[in-house]
Amino acid sequence: MKIIAQLLSYGLAALLVTACNTSKKEDPQLKEAADVHLEAMQIEKQMKPQLAELVQLKNSINIQGRELTAEEIALVQQIEALEASYSFWEENHVEVPGYDHHDHDDHDHDHHHHHGPKLDLSPADMLLVQQEFRDSIRAIQQRVEATLQAAKQQ
Repeated sequence: MKIIAQLLSYGLAALLVTACNTSKKEDPQLKEAADVHLEAMQIEKQMKPQLAELVQLKNSINIQGRELTAEEIALVQQIEALEASYSFWEENHVEVPGYDHHDHDDHDHDHHHHHGPKLDLSPADMLLVQQEFRDSIRAIQQRVEATLQAAKQQ
């Protein structure tokens, strides 16, 4: 009888641990936060080549063998500000605990990325944080696109 009681208690403990782990993952706000995070990562993926193009342009401007024009200086400063904004975003965006956010079948995937700080937040707060980071990368993307378009018109 003792063995059966122990087995039942172990089974109950395992069931509780499993239920606790899955309930966290099934929280609708955490699921939505994970979806928002994935949206932000897609925006970043689309924006990075454009930012890289701007960085190349900045580098080519900076190696000129002449004094730069006021427009060139302003463009270089804009691009440097974009690089700083993106670096800050990249270093500080956070993952949603319990969700795998990366498609490791993607051959262009950067395995040296930074997952940002680990925060212990309520599901509602995690959703708000993810929305802020998505909105931030969207704003950076808009600035990158506008700067790239303006640079091509010069």
